Amino acid sequence: MMVLEMNYTSISNGMPDKEIAAELNKFEDELVLLLPDSDGYLNLGRDTYNSKRTIYFACKEFRHVSRTVQQMLAGFRGKIIVSYDIYKDKYWRTMNRYRAS
Repeated sequence: MMVLEMNYTSISNGMPDKEIAAELNKFEDELVLLLPDSDGYLNLGRDTYNSKRTIYFACKEFRHVSRTVQQMLAGFRGKIIVSYDIYKDKYWRTMNRYRAS
């Protein structure tokens, strides 16, 4: 599982303005192109609130994901503050918060 967190400054109740939203979407779109689901990288979804966007990926292999994200971060340096974690989540517990009660 890879979880990316992108922090941004917001002036409208934690949601991004049009310029910031465009940069966040551009980053995510490029990442999805570089990590196709046909190769075992499934984009599970995203949250955008409280001046932070979180993107969730299920990954078949972690080495390629790590290299790809590092390359993308170099290209977006100074535009978006991104941190990420890659970890084993055998039972998909990360996604439990989205389970219907």
